[in-house]
Amino acid sequence: MVDNWFEKNTIRVDPEHIKIPIPHFQALTYTGCGAASCRALGAYYGIGPKKESHWRRILQTSRGGTMPKNIVNCLRKHKLKVRPKKNSTLDDVFQALDDGFPVLCPIQAYSHSYWYKTIWSGHWVIAIGYNDKHIFFEDSYVKRRRTFMTHNQFEMRWFDIDWEGRYYPQLSLTIAGEPKRAVNLRLAQRIW
Repeated sequence: MVDNWFEKNTIRVDPEHIKIPIPHFQALTYTGCGAASCRALGAYYGIGPKKESHWRRILQTSRGGTMPKNIVNCLRKHKLKVRPKKNSTLDDVFQALDDGFPVLCPIQAYSHSYWYKTIWSGHWVIAIGYNDKHIFFEDSYVKRRRTFMTHNQFEMRWFDIDWEGRYYPQLSLTIAGEPKRAVNLRLAQRIW
């Protein structure tokens, strides 16, 4: 079970720091964060199925989670441009956000660094904004709120390993497309 670090670390944020108003969707299963993130991206870009269960099926989400290659292939089939990059930097993420593109990142979900070494708490989040101290996320495990980490916390937790044993250090999936859905910015701001 993911600890409540994200629940304890939600704040009101200046709307100018949120670059991408991705809609929020709660993950329906323990390993559903990848599918819920794709569902949110799908809603933002107007592509793909409406239900998380359909996303889990087409992404081939298993008890081990959702593989990065499955996300890349699926979103590309839905005509989005996806730029996967290992060993990304915070500046890479900030540039993508400034350019208007959300960035999907696998991180270690647990807040204690002891668990990072085990690499078994992988979790997908969507970077949607930043300021000089924090990076802000759409996080499918937190109800009705956005989450954040300091830049340093994010860099310490920004890695994962898939269920086939491939290691992903600082993987970023920059998602480019034309938003098809008008997003209610007032509602998105109230989520904070």
